[in-house]
Amino acid sequence: MDFVFFDEVRKKPYLIPALIGVISVAVILLNAYGIELGITYVLPHLFYIPIILAAYYYPRRGVLFAICLSACYGAVAFMVITPTTAETLSAIARCGVFVLIAVVVSYLSGRMHHDTQMCRRLVSVVRSSGDAIIGETPEGIVTDWNFGAEQLYGYTSEEMMGTSVFRFIPPERQEEKRRLLEKIRHGETIERVETERITKDNRRIQIFLSSSPIINSFGEIIGISEIAHDITEQKRAGVALRESEQKYRTLFENMLEGFAYCRMIYDNDDKPADWEYLDVNTTFAQLTGLHDIKGRRVLEAIPGIRDLTPELFDTYSRVASTGISETFEINFKPLKKWLNVSAFSPQKGYFVAVFDDITERKQAEGALRESEEKYRVLVENAQEGIAVVQDHFFVFFNDWLPTVSGYSPEELSGRPVAEFAVEEEREKVRTNHLLQIRGTKLNEPYIVRIRIKSGEIRWIDIKSTPIAWRGSPATLNFYTDITERRKILENLRKAEENYRNLVENSHEIIYRIQPDGILTFISPSWTRLLGHDASEVIGHDFRQFIHHEDIPACEEFLKKTVGTRKKQPAVEYRVFHKDGSVHWHRSNIIPVFDEPGTGVSFVGNAVDFTGKKQANDALALANRKLSLLSSITRHDIRNQLMALGAYIELSRDAADNPSELKDYIEKELRIADAIARQISFTKDYEDLGVKSAVWQDVDSLVRNAAKVLPVRDIRLESGCNSLEVFADPLLEKVFYNLIDNSLKYGGEKMTTIRVISGEPGTGLRIVYSDDGNGISADDKTQLFSRGFGKHTGLGLFLSREILSITGITITENGEPGTGARFVITVPDGAWRFTGATQSA
Repeated sequence: MDFVFFDEVRKKPYLIPALIGVISVAVILLNAYGIELGITYVLPHLFYIPIILAAYYYPRRGVLFAICLSACYGAVAFMVITPTTAETLSAIARCGVFVLIAVVVSYLSGRMHHDTQMCRRLVSVVRSSGDAIIGETPEGIVTDWNFGAEQLYGYTSEEMMGTSVFRFIPPERQEEKRRLLEKIRHGETIERVETERITKDNRRIQIFLSSSPIINSFGEIIGISEIAHDITEQKRAGVALRESEQKYRTLFENMLEGFAYCRMIYDNDDKPADWEYLDVNTTFAQLTGLHDIKGRRVLEAIPGIRDLTPELFDTYSRVASTGISETFEINFKPLKKWLNVSAFSPQKGYFVAVFDDITERKQAEGALRESEEKYRVLVENAQEGIAVVQDHFFVFFNDWLPTVSGYSPEELSGRPVAEFAVEEEREKVRTNHLLQIRGTKLNEPYIVRIRIKSGEIRWIDIKSTPIAWRGSPATLNFYTDITERRKILENLRKAEENYRNLVENSHEIIYRIQPDGILTFISPSWTRLLGHDASEVIGHDFRQFIHHEDIPACEEFLKKTVGTRKKQPAVEYRVFHKDGSVHWHRSNIIPVFDEPGTGVSFVGNAVDFTGKKQANDALALANRKLSLLSSITRHDIRNQLMALGAYIELSRDAADNPSELKDYIEKELRIADAIARQISFTKDYEDLGVKSAVWQDVDSLVRNAAKVLPVRDIRLESGCNSLEVFADPLLEKVFYNLIDNSLKYGGEKMTTIRVISGEPGTGLRIVYSDDGNGISADDKTQLFSRGFGKHTGLGLFLSREILSITGITITENGEPGTGARFVITVPDGAWRFTGATQSA
C-alpha cells in the first residue's frame, strides 16, 4: 500500500482532528437516529472510520479516543431506547470490538510509522549516496536508479527504469556480467569486482562493483542490489603514480652523482656504531666500488673503513643527529679516489649522502699548479688573441694581438679598446664590455670589424667572460681572426647561388630521394619536362610516376645504391608526363652524407632522351630490315643471274635454230628487266633507316608527294592540319606510293583522294582513301608482299617497311568497287599536334 497520501495529510495539523470530530459526531447522530428506527446492527459499523483514523494518526491516544467514542455509543444506545438484554450485551460487545480495533490499529500504525521512518532514512541515504546504487531484477532489468547512478553513468532514472543493465556495459564485459548474475541467482554476494562501464557520452570508466541478492520473507531472490564506485581517477592516479615513480627511479638510477640513503645504527649507549644502506643508485656503486650494498652495513662491506676514513663517521653522525647539512671532500683511500660529499638528514637518525667524483679535478688542480709556467707559454703562443680588458683598456694581452694588429704593445695599452674597431662598431664594443661586467650578457660571442695599423679591415670573433683582475671587475677576452673564414663563407654563398641558378635552369631533372623512395626535392626542370608541380611530387613515392614495367629495375637500382653507397651504372626507364604521355629517362644517383659514413639521402639527375631513344630504336630496326632485305635482294639477283647464265648456254647450243634462239633471247631480256627492277628498288631503298627518325608535318608530306605526280583533275583533300608524326625521313615516299597506286589503279571513276586523322583511343589513325575501283578481295591478302603487283611490286612493300621503322602499321580495309582505304596507325608517343605538349 502507498501511504504517501496519508503522510501528506499528516502535514496539515488541523485537518485530521477536524475530520475525526466531524465524522464522529455524524456517526453518533446517525446511530441515534437508526436506533430510534430500530436499526441496531448496520450503522454501528460506521464507528470504525473515526476509530481507525484516530488510531492510525495518533497511535497512543487512539485507544483512549476509542474508549470515549464507545462510551458515547453506549450512552446513545441506552438513552434513546430501553434495550433488551440481548441488545445490551450486543452494544457492550461492540464497544469492546471498537477498543480492540483501536488497540490493533494503534500497534500496527506504530510499527508501520517506525518502519516507514527507517525506510525513509534508507531511501534518503540511497538517494544522497555518492555511489551508484541500482536495483535490478535477477535478469538484469533496472528497477531502481539513484542520483549517484545518474551522476556516474549520465542516464536519468526515467531513461533507465525498465531497461537492461547491458545498455551501459561494454560488449567485451557482457559475458562477465552474465556470470555475475548467475552467481547472484544462486545466492552468492559479489564483493568489489573491478570492471568497466560505458557512460551516456561514450566514456569508458573504471568502477568497483559490489552486488548482492534481494530476498523476500519467503527466502526467494526477487532482485539484485548493485553498488558501483567510480575508480577512474584513482586508476589514472595509480598509473600516473607508477609512471612518476618509474620516472624518478630512472632519474635516480641515472644521476651522474652517487646517491645513498642510510640509517644510523646506534649502540646501547646511544652512540653511532654503524650505518645501514637503505637505497643506493648505480653511480654510487661505480664511484665507491660497493656493489649489492643495499640492506647491508658499511662495516660488513669494508671492515677497516673506520680507521681509513674516521671523518665519515663523525660527519654522518652530526648530520643524522642535528639535521644540519654538511659538504666536504674526502680522500676515499680504498679506491684511491677523491670524493665531494654533500650530506643532509630527511629525519633524525637518517641521512642522505650525494657523492661526486672530483679525483680528476684534484689531479687537475695539482697539475695546474705544476704547469703554471707552461700555461703562460701556451697563452703567449696561442693562435688566438687572449686579453684582459679593464675600464675599456687592455691590461694584459698575449703576443697575438700586436702581431695581428701591427700595433706595438705600448700603442695597444695606451688607447681604448673600442678605438681599434671601425667607427660604426665602436659602440658595440663598449656596450658588450659593460654588459659582461654587469653579468647581463654572459659569454655571448659577437663579431666586430677592426682596422689594423696598415689600414686593412679584418673580422674578429670575440668571446668574453667577466673576471676579477687585481680586485676590480674586468673581462677575459678571446679573439679569433675570422677574416679568411668570412671570405670563404662569402665565396660559398656565391657558389651556392651559382649552383642554385644551375639547378633551377638545368635542362636535366635534379632530384633528392630517400632510401625508401620518397622524393624530397625536384628542380624546376621536372615541371618543364613532365608537367607536375613540386607539390604534386615532393613527399610522394617515385614509383607512382614510373611505368609499371620499369619499377623493378628502378627499385633494384635504388637498392644497390643504398646498399653499397656508391654510384651505380645509370638506369633507363619510362616516366609518365602529367598529360599521360610516356618519356624515356636515364638517371644516376649518388649518396649524400650528413656525417662521415652516415648516408641520409641520395641526389640524382635524370636526362630525357625520348627522341634519341626513338631514333636509335628506329635506326636499329631499319638496319636489321636493311640487312635482311639486302640479303633477299642479293639472293633474288643471284637466282636471276643463274637463270640468265643457263639461258645464255642454251642460246649457244641453239645458234643454228633461229626460232628456239629467239625464244631464249626473250626470256633472257625478261630476266634482265627483272634484275633492273630490283636494282631500281635498291636505289629507292638505299636511304631507308639511314637517317634518324624526325617529327614531320603530315599535311605538308601529302601535298609535296602530290606535286610530283600527274594528279590531273583529281581533287586532293587533307584533314591533317597541325598533325606531326615521328617517323623515318622517307615517310613522304609512303604517301607518294599511295597516291601513285590510286592514279594507276583507281580507274576513270576516281575523282577524289582524301587523307584525314582521328583518335580511336589507343594510338592515332591516319586514313588514306579514294573513290576509285578499289582493291579485290584476292589482292588484299598479298597487297603488301614484296614483288606483288603489275609493275615492280615493291611500292606498298617499301611503304610498310618505312612505317614499321618507328612502330607504325598500315592496313587496307576498303570495299572493292567503292575505292581503296588504307589505315595508318601511329602509336602513342609518336604523334602530336603543333602547339600542344609533345607526346613523346
